[in-house]
Amino acid sequence: MDESEKKRNLFKMFLLKKYILIYLNNKMEDIVQRAGAVFQTELGKNDRQHNFFFYEMHFDILQSTDTSGYMSQSVIREPLVFKNAVREVIHLCVTTLLHNTKINVSQIIVSVIPSTLPGAGDCVVHTEGLCSFRGVLVEHTVAKKYTEMSENIQHRSTGDLILARFINEHGLQMCETKTYAAVLVKLTEINSDVLELGSVYNVTGIQTQHGFEAWNCVRHVPRPITINTANPILTLCASLAYSPWMFTYALAAQLGRHLYCPMSFMHLKMGLLLSLASHNRRSNFACIPVLAMGEDTLEAAQLMQCASQYAVRCVYPTFGQPVLVHHRKDGWLEAGPLLLAQGGVCALGDWDKYRRADKLGFNIRAAIESGNINVDGSNMPLQSAVWTYWRTPRTFKEKQQLQALINVFGMPFLTESHDNYESDVDFHVAKHTSPAIADASTTITHAHLREFLQALNEYDVALNAETQSLIKHYFVASRTYRPACLPVRAVGFLTGLTEAHARLNQRQYALIEDVVAAIAFYEESIQRVFGVCDLSTPPPLNHVADLTQVDAGMRLFERWLQNYVTTAQTIA
Repeated sequence: MDESEKKRNLFKMFLLKKYILIYLNNKMEDIVQRAGAVFQTELGKNDRQHNFFFYEMHFDILQSTDTSGYMSQSVIREPLVFKNAVREVIHLCVTTLLHNTKINVSQIIVSVIPSTLPGAGDCVVHTEGLCSFRGVLVEHTVAKKYTEMSENIQHRSTGDLILARFINEHGLQMCETKTYAAVLVKLTEINSDVLELGSVYNVTGIQTQHGFEAWNCVRHVPRPITINTANPILTLCASLAYSPWMFTYALAAQLGRHLYCPMSFMHLKMGLLLSLASHNRRSNFACIPVLAMGEDTLEAAQLMQCASQYAVRCVYPTFGQPVLVHHRKDGWLEAGPLLLAQGGVCALGDWDKYRRADKLGFNIRAAIESGNINVDGSNMPLQSAVWTYWRTPRTFKEKQQLQALINVFGMPFLTESHDNYESDVDFHVAKHTSPAIADASTTITHAHLREFLQALNEYDVALNAETQSLIKHYFVASRTYRPACLPVRAVGFLTGLTEAHARLNQRQYALIEDVVAAIAFYEESIQRVFGVCDLSTPPPLNHVADLTQVDAGMRLFERWLQNYVTTAQTIA
């Protein structure tokens, strides 16, 4: 290094320290006072050399550009040089203003906490300079004390150390075909209580020879998703605005359209669609779980796989692994499927294997029923929808187990195709003979429906007194006529279905029509499981083979519902 280059480096360091001093100008008086309380003690000379002053510098990179763009670039390009310069500036001010030249620069411990860099990517770590990435926390160790080596002092305890692994959020999406490797991160001076397994974090730090060292780790706040005005779903919604029910049926018909006739398995399709629409990012209420039931489980498995592609996340757990939190013997806490699927779907597959595993089945039922996941004694809200399927029970014991599942899941969604067998045959014939004709039924693509459903997560839906009253009156009437059929959680489950139906129609307030749709699905399921009630007129079930029949069928069911509730009130 020649003389001119040395002078340039000294001048750059001078400028950097100057701008740091300007940036800390309003805080320097408080810094010196706090340092004085540490160093100006009545202890002896030798003891005073073992005192340390810890300072956390919260550094907003964007805001610091108002002071100096050069300082902002320095912390990004050479973060360790910047950190050392901050320490030297504080040491100089403390020794000068306290008139104490015996304070060593190594006794000043500075922790720079930078803001997240603009345009933070998904789990992409750069090898040079300061960088930020975004990832899902999948596992971490228990907090423990760590030590650092020093020139003057052989060992000193400097705080908590947590090792954590983050994974790209895209790796938890069903439609993603890539495989993503987890990033090992060293978290120092990070409070372990603020870390939640399964949540998304913005991690800012540097890459060292021992791995990635985090200087800051904050919860990621996603931007609201807006629906593109060119999305054909908005056009479809406007064209069906005259009916409060046809739009949701038209959307449900899109699920698995390459496998089955659009109007086949509509009860299960509506359940899956309402479950996807029950997510709300600003709410801690549990999403609608789905228990599919039918003589054959193939249709349920295929439709669930198709519908899970529209979820923000989808996790298929490996049978036998803990579904909540796994405490490994090496001291790591690993997130289970229910935590990893936050904001999305945890697809369990066939329930038959879980009903035989007492502990796994109990943990899943307990999480759904309570709406919480227990993590080391503290409860976290269950923010994932649990999907599973089971064949129609045949034995008395299986029917008892189904009753217990209904108390947890709320109701089973049916996979019977009713009278659409001819339509199914025509659809499959057209699919294999004229694929272009079979696929030309709609212009709605996978991306359109995914964008629409994820944008609905921002909608808050409220129920007025009239809609709440209808749900409660239906519950009371059903408990009067069929006391053993409706579970205690039926009111909450029907409320969730009503809110999801209103959210699909982009309404902030639920209407009576939304309640009617929710109860119609519920009645169809109850009648399939428990049979027709002899004490009341059977409900007209809306088994439609065409969208044009939906409105008339729902209006007929609405009149039955009003009469059903009124008659029950008269009896009471």
